[in-house]
Amino acid sequence: MVNNDCRSSKGNKRNTIIYLLFRKYARWKSMGFTNRWVCRIKNLNFDIEKIKNLDGHYWKEEGEKHTLGRLIKLNPKIRTDDIGSIISGNFYFNWEQKIKDYEIKEDGKIDETTQIIRRTNTVHFWISSAARLILFPNSSDYVVEGAKTLSELFFGTEEGFDPITFDVSAIEKAANRGEFSMWTYYFNQRQGSIDKGVHYGDDIDTKDDLYRETASAPKNFIGIKMTVAGRIVKVRITKNGTVTFYSGSLDEPQLQPELFRAIKSLVDNFAVP
Repeated sequence: MVNNDCRSSKGNKRNTIIYLLFRKYARWKSMGFTNRWVCRIKNLNFDIEKIKNLDGHYWKEEGEKHTLGRLIKLNPKIRTDDIGSIISGNFYFNWEQKIKDYEIKEDGKIDETTQIIRRTNTVHFWISSAARLILFPNSSDYVVEGAKTLSELFFGTEEGFDPITFDVSAIEKAANRGEFSMWTYYFNQRQGSIDKGVHYGDDIDTKDDLYRETASAPKNFIGIKMTVAGRIVKVRITKNGTVTFYSGSLDEPQLQPELFRAIKSLVDNFAVP
């Protein structure tokens, strides 16, 4: 039985997904957010001055069919005492995509062909030299490819960035110890008819029966409350290294040191070595 604050899907019990949606879910859903995919800068020859000198750097490569342009544009540098220099910018790049096309002939035949078209994407990035972290807005395929090209330019290798993996279970244990207030989590592989789902709340009581029902199940993400820029912010951390701040937009340049401090704290305490 699910109360008025919750809902569950119907169907095969083994694949049932229950979404425990509390009253404040609608307000959380409409809230603005700032997303960061977190990567370590590997222990390479990290020359921040070299990166700063790449502002406006343009080069091109020959693809299978098209000439592919690349351009880096940097934003004004931000400097703080504890985080050091923060450099942010945009990486613009062309890439080729193969698509199916069809040729209609006079004899009534339709032949399938392949066309190669040129696409353009932009990858925003933020670098902290002291924290040795680089942040991206997400981990989509084109961002991952753009990150490899940036790494090649910065370090001479595509493997210069190491995506962070967070130990979500360790964050959950910290919340159980009272170090954080927990507000959401995704569970799966639970034994029983309800095998996966999302629990939303405001301050989830770890003694609550609903939490106890899912406490032993593995978690793919967890939401906690942290102090960012002097205010309490809901933060969601995923196993694959994405940190999302639900507090309107935090993309303003003056707020980047605050984001790096919060993310560095998570990396130092909960990143898998």
